[in-house]
Amino acid sequence: MKRSRWNDGDIEELLRNLPDIKDKRNPGDIYQRIGLREGKERRRNWVPFLAAVSALFLLAVLASTYITGQKEMATKGENMEQKAADNDSQSEKAASVDEQDPSGSTASPEGEEKGMTDTQKETSELNNLQVNKGHSQEESKAEVNGKKSVILSAYSVVASDVKSPSVITVGVPDKQANYVVPVTYIAEEEIPGGSVGRLQKAMSVLDEESLGLTEYFPLDVKMTAGSDGRAINIDIPKGSELLLEDMLFFSVLQETFKYHGVEKLTFSANGKPGVEFSHMGPLKELTINQTDNKAYLIYRLDDSSPKLLVPSNTSYQSIDQALEAMKNGTEDPTILPSIPAGFAWESVEKEGSNVVIELSGATELKDNEEYLRALEAILFTAKNFGYGHVEFENAKVGTIGPYNLKKPLPVLVAPNRIN
Repeated sequence: MKRSRWNDGDIEELLRNLPDIKDKRNPGDIYQRIGLREGKERRRNWVPFLAAVSALFLLAVLASTYITGQKEMATKGENMEQKAADNDSQSEKAASVDEQDPSGSTASPEGEEKGMTDTQKETSELNNLQVNKGHSQEESKAEVNGKKSVILSAYSVVASDVKSPSVITVGVPDKQANYVVPVTYIAEEEIPGGSVGRLQKAMSVLDEESLGLTEYFPLDVKMTAGSDGRAINIDIPKGSELLLEDMLFFSVLQETFKYHGVEKLTFSANGKPGVEFSHMGPLKELTINQTDNKAYLIYRLDDSSPKLLVPSNTSYQSIDQALEAMKNGTEDPTILPSIPAGFAWESVEKEGSNVVIELSGATELKDNEEYLRALEAILFTAKNFGYGHVEFENAKVGTIGPYNLKKPLPVLVAPNRIN
């Protein structure tokens, strides 16, 4: 290895000969810059740490939310399974009750309510549904033993509804004043004034327009009941329009008082017996015909109006002829057939106070609104002919609405029930 020519003395001499170097910067500035540089380096060192902490916090929140959602879903699933199990248990209990007593329990109402399942209570409530004013019949659905059944309520007043004297029927003209439609209220509270007071109250609250009928009431007359309730006196003021429109007025009286057990009407003018009518001439009294041999059809003004039973303007020689007319209807577009085309019979026979209708083998009765109205129309028509019961033979369905076709059906009390 070659030895260097430089010795210590030479190096020292060389350094002495170098030019002077001076730092003209202010010492304070130098210290300040060093401090700023160190601060930046410290801040840069904190950034990765803070990012890591934030990521861990976010991960913890997401994990907590996921776990909570899983727990809630599990809880809901358990609740649904429990409800399903409860429903199955109730259905089994209902089936067990039906098998033990298919004709219905004879226990007291309180005992029945305590022993009823929720499903049975719903079915009981649906059986008590009534038709509201101005609305067509509602179909109520209940689920029993996993199957849906439709329970139809009667459109008319049956004998079990009568709590004398709660039933009030009023005959109301249609829009063309060609037919008179009887509509019926059931009073929920006592109305003062006896039978006349109840009738006048019904006339005053009746909303004819909602039923698609003519606004006809109240009447400018004074009604007074006889001592036995079988006769009513009607006092008409002089110059009343009823004296000119007497034929319509008499039809209204007929379709009103026949349902109240009134047999005779007497007329007076300002307290004096006898009245001079435009078409009927002088008249002191009018007999109410309880059996006028008329058929019941369906009246409906338009699609927004309810369907109502209405007696025909024609009287028939036999109930056979009346039933045939109920299948054909009339030329009036607001008067519709009350018996559907599929409702056919082989014969109509009289047995005492009953009429027996033998259905044809091809007749398939249905438990729906159309056949329920047909059945009630037949019952009222039979009543107009003086029969007390209607019996159907060869019926392939056991019930239509609340009516049991396996037994003779009593004729009905009053049509077109409204509240």
